[in-house]
Amino acid sequence: MNGELKKASFEKRLGAFIIDHIILSLISTAVFFLYCFKNINQNAENFFSAFPIYMVIVIFIYCFKDIVGGASLGKRIIGLTVRSNNDSKIKPSVFKLFFRNVFSFVWPVELITLLCSKRKFGDRIFGTDVYSTKSFH
Repeated sequence: MNGELKKASFEKRLGAFIIDHIILSLISTAVFFLYCFKNINQNAENFFSAFPIYMVIVIFIYCFKDIVGGASLGKRIIGLTVRSNNDSKIKPSVFKLFFRNVFSFVWPVELITLLCSKRKFGDRIFGTDVYSTKSFH
């Protein structure tokens, strides 16, 4: 990545989001069902009390999705990366990469903000943006 990167289009960002959502949903659902089948015959109270813990783990995994190199698996497949809004050469801190994704759980706000301003709410708050690392023709 030499020089400045071009900001990612809405379509590429949406594609990466969908890929990430599918991958994370499949993994978290598979883990949950494995846990269910393993523990369904045990105490039901213990089973249901573990669900909130499971959800917190899923949320943390989702928030950490961009930590490695500033790009989730979906972003890597599409050719995107998260960088500083002021300088596309600067990878944001782990703190910024984590917390920019927290706002994804209020996805209607994120979607409206992305459609209106071409940046997610989390990106606007933490000074990040998504850039293309390769172009498709």
